[in-house]
Amino acid sequence: MKPEDRQIYSVFWNLVENYSGRLANLVGRGPFDVVVGVGAGGIIPAALVARKVAPEAVFQVIRARTYTDEGEETPGVAILDMNMVDLSHMKDKHILIVDDIVDRGRTLGAIVSYVRQQGPASIVTATLFARNKNQVDHVIEVTDRWVRFPWERQKREGWL
Repeated sequence: MKPEDRQIYSVFWNLVENYSGRLANLVGRGPFDVVVGVGAGGIIPAALVARKVAPEAVFQVIRARTYTDEGEETPGVAILDMNMVDLSHMKDKHILIVDDIVDRGRTLGAIVSYVRQQGPASIVTATLFARNKNQVDHVIEVTDRWVRFPWERQKREGWL
């Protein structure tokens, strides 16, 4: 569904910070050896959560998305940098995967599946927003609105 087909929920930096702090409290201190930020949108929430729950953990970015910059849904999950990243350090480790939003769950599902192939001891998933609370281990807000994050507005308005 395109943004114009849903009510738009504009999220500002202070809400991202607030929700990231609340998400860190929900997730707890782990133990987490690796925190994965789903790029591009999940990198900022992941960094904020990681500072609170796992400041000594390895921070890993896996870039994946299912929507174009214009809000068009892609035909499949575009995991952009899997061949360039060595994830073998995840074997027998406790992994936290953080994204900004989980819509249908295709992006998060693909990343969890790929990380699972590395043989981690555990995987925990967390997001600020989700369409369905059963798609992820920890979520702050369930919504069916099109969420527009500060970094998306900045790109659209030519700041980035």
